[in-house]
Amino acid sequence: MNYMTFAMKMMEERKEGRREGRREGRKEGQRDERVAILRRLVMQSQIPVEQALEMIGIPQAEQPSYKKMLRATL
Repeated sequence: MNYMTFAMKMMEERKEGRREGRREGRKEGQRDERVAILRRLVMQSQIPVEQALEMIGIPQAEQPSYKKMLRATL
């Protein structure tokens, strides 16, 4: 009985790990896409970084990290 309980617990933890991994992957993908859009707005459309950040809806608290990511890609 204990073995089955342990095995079931391990399976549930693996499922939760996969769900968490997928969530992290989606967040990372969204962040990468936002940086790509930001780069295009700034480089091709000559829009100031602050304005571009506002246009794509980046929250004020996250804007410094997006500016840093943008600088890393330029």
